[in-house]
Amino acid sequence: MKNKSKSSSAGTSVLRGQIVDVSARRIFPGSVHINRGYIDMIVEEPVSETDIILPGLVDSHVHIESSMLTPDHFALLAASHGTIAVVADPHEIANVCGMPGVDYMVNNAQKASIAIYFSAPSCVPATSLDSSGAVLGVQDIASLLARKEFVSLGEMMNYPGVLSYDSDVWGKINIAKELFKPIDGHAPGLNEGDLDKYIAAGISTDHECETLDEARKKASLGMMIQIRQGSAAKNFDVLLPLLKEYPDQVMFCTDDCKAIDLQHGHIDVLVKRALAQGYDLFDVLRASSWNAVCHYNLDVGMLQEGDRADLIVIEDFNDFRVKTLMRRGVEIDIQEHGVKEKDLINHFFARPIFETEIVKPIPLGEVVNVIGVQDKTLATKHLFYEWSPDLVEKEGLNKIVVVNRYQEKSHPAVGWVKGLNIQNGAIASTISHDSHNIVAIGSSDEYITRAINALIEQKGGIVAVKQQQIYGLPLRIAGLMSDLPPYEFIPKYKSLDQLVRSLGVSLSSPFITLSFLSLPVIPSLRITDKGVFEVKQFRYL
Repeated sequence: MKNKSKSSSAGTSVLRGQIVDVSARRIFPGSVHINRGYIDMIVEEPVSETDIILPGLVDSHVHIESSMLTPDHFALLAASHGTIAVVADPHEIANVCGMPGVDYMVNNAQKASIAIYFSAPSCVPATSLDSSGAVLGVQDIASLLARKEFVSLGEMMNYPGVLSYDSDVWGKINIAKELFKPIDGHAPGLNEGDLDKYIAAGISTDHECETLDEARKKASLGMMIQIRQGSAAKNFDVLLPLLKEYPDQVMFCTDDCKAIDLQHGHIDVLVKRALAQGYDLFDVLRASSWNAVCHYNLDVGMLQEGDRADLIVIEDFNDFRVKTLMRRGVEIDIQEHGVKEKDLINHFFARPIFETEIVKPIPLGEVVNVIGVQDKTLATKHLFYEWSPDLVEKEGLNKIVVVNRYQEKSHPAVGWVKGLNIQNGAIASTISHDSHNIVAIGSSDEYITRAINALIEQKGGIVAVKQQQIYGLPLRIAGLMSDLPPYEFIPKYKSLDQLVRSLGVSLSSPFITLSFLSLPVIPSLRITDKGVFEVKQFRYL
């Protein structure tokens, strides 16, 4: 852009171009005058510059740990796509390391180039159905919500606890209400009566809608609907019509987004897709920034006089290439590579397993419960088969094993899964929501055992085994995040992903799909370190 002075936290600058006012829903030529990090004045006047000045984008719900990057490294990629702020729920690392893990995320986020706000993890553990590495009680949540970095109570996955008036669950809810902080939801497929009770508890958002009818129902009851487009769960196309019907109740989010995908786009991709489908420009921009800032009361500027100077500059809406990102009046280097993270934190005590521990003889004709994996959704099917010697090969089944990472003396849980079609190998990970125990899937007991033990040797991360080849990618921070900057981590992940593809897996995001198979709050069938779990009946089989 022309006529733009160099800015600093204590300096002044003027930006000229086409100014987007999402509040008044208009675009006009003019100049933005910035002084000491704030917008002093916006002048509507003729200018020759055609670049577009608009508020930065906001991801309204994300688990940064799922990118496998630290917050400051995540921010490097997000900033390059025009993201100025995110609301991050650190319940992944909280389930592993407890309060020290949450503090790690907050402290690391202080180094980030964008604004990172947090939700206080409400469900640590997510439920009592599996073994996590930590517990956050009511007083822990109270201490977090009292801090300025925490803008909401994180997603309330324990909907049975809400409906049954569990004292711990309601203690957390009541603290959020007392502090006037929103309560995030997680309520896939609740029936109408239970949904009414859930919303009446004060829970105001949901990012788990699988169908447009479900989203409409929740929006009609006053919920803010977060349209999610992550690496595995992709609900954008199905839910986007809601933007025309309830434009003030829609926010965009990614929830779980791998670094390999974040490299190519973030909320900007959703903006471009919505505009390409003819949706109103200002409805789209509000869903990608304004609505989240208002709902969570974020200290993020929206390009109004007196606001913080948080903004982006693009050439046009079709391409949405970010030329400049400014946070608090400081122009951010969106090409920065980052450096290796020195501070590490972990919680890992699992011992190597023996192949005989995962051999489970099944009588001929016995009914076997099988987890049916579906691509681009976190929901699974509950499949039934009568056991026969040729069933595994005939139906393309793989064995799935979960091992408690927090106890040295524990026994693996074993089940069956369909939909990955792994051949001549296995994959394993310590990213397994939300307790993050070891989860592995493979074509034989030998391959599964080798993958699990390789993972144990590196104390967390992800592993792929193909015949005699083992490729391990350590995640030295809690078994969830790499200490490497994006430009070093992403090529390593790509190599591992290619090896997984060579095993016959065709899912769009195999490791994220794997990571959710142990989460016992999303229908229908899951497996934890305690066994195979039926979500709708809320019981172990």
